[in-house]
Amino acid sequence: MGPIQSDTTIQHCFGTCVFDGTCPLPPVQSNVTFAVDMSQYTGSQSAPYTVNLNGTFNGWCGGCNAMTDADGDGVWEVTIPLDTGSSIEYKFTVNGWSDQESFISGAPCTNTNSGGFTDRFLVVPSSNTDLGVVCFNSCSACVSQVVYNITLKVNTANITVGPNGIYAGGGVLASQL
Repeated sequence: MGPIQSDTTIQHCFGTCVFDGTCPLPPVQSNVTFAVDMSQYTGSQSAPYTVNLNGTFNGWCGGCNAMTDADGDGVWEVTIPLDTGSSIEYKFTVNGWSDQESFISGAPCTNTNSGGFTDRFLVVPSSNTDLGVVCFNSCSACVSQVVYNITLKVNTANITVGPNGIYAGGGVLASQL
């Protein structure tokens, strides 16, 4: 009879070759909500279309991370879990890669990478975050164009108005009173 052998346990971390019995903790994630206002979109794609979120976190995959506009207000949203503290580049695209945002270097929400591409940039916060709504191809919210009707009244009691009437002019005014 030979020497008595004892049982031995060998511990490995799944997916690694670590043999020391310790495993790294999985990265901490937070849910980040992205929202883009497409109400002023004038790109190459006609409605109906799909808005996508593409970036370094999903390999710029085109059709991944489709956004939704559940209430039909033109604001498309998606919430995705991302590793806290990681830096990502991203952009909003239409119908996969049929159309995309195009930024100039130096825009406040962007980063120009070593390949010369200028994209949106984010350091993922340590808690769940809603980034707010931005306008497509802009670092800020869409500016609504408001139209005002203006009525001009002119007292003509002391002048003679000719047969063609009286006109207001200058700037964008070009209508007959």
